Amino acid sequence: FLPSSPVECPAMSNRLSCIHPRRSVQLLRYAAFLMLLLSHLLRSSGQSPDVIRFERDVFPIFQRACVECHGAKKQEAELRLDQPFSESGRELIEPGNAERSELFRRITLPESHEERMPATGRMLAHSDVAMIRRWITEGAVWPADFQPPRH
Repeated sequence: FLPSSPVECPAMSNRLSCIHPRRSVQLLRYAAFLMLLLSHLLRSSGQSPDVIRFERDVFPIFQRACVECHGAKKQEAELRLDQPFSESGRELIEPGNAERSELFRRITLPESHEERMPATGRMLAHSDVAMIRRWITEGAVWPADFQPPRH
């Protein structure tokens, strides 16, 4: 970006300080336009990064930390987290209220507690717990057409 009119610019100066005032206004307008365009595109696509998507945000956590004991091969406490909840599994989650959901209670118990989940291995990362909390708070939607990836 060169000045649109002659401006003295010392060789060692910050290049941005050599931008003509009119040019800097143009750059600010351009940046504002790009930000508006990006926000419009995100809204119109329906895929805002703030919207939780089960298959992208929640299921990978279940797959990584829960399915070994609560999956197709093994169902501790007759619970599966690789398919939509059955009636017995629904008791674990109160959609809209993470604090009253048994699943959330168990993933937030101290590591030494005997009911903590996952029962073996490391505790869930804080970001994973926060994601599950948001998912439950937003209604714990498990899309009817969701199919776990096959290995």
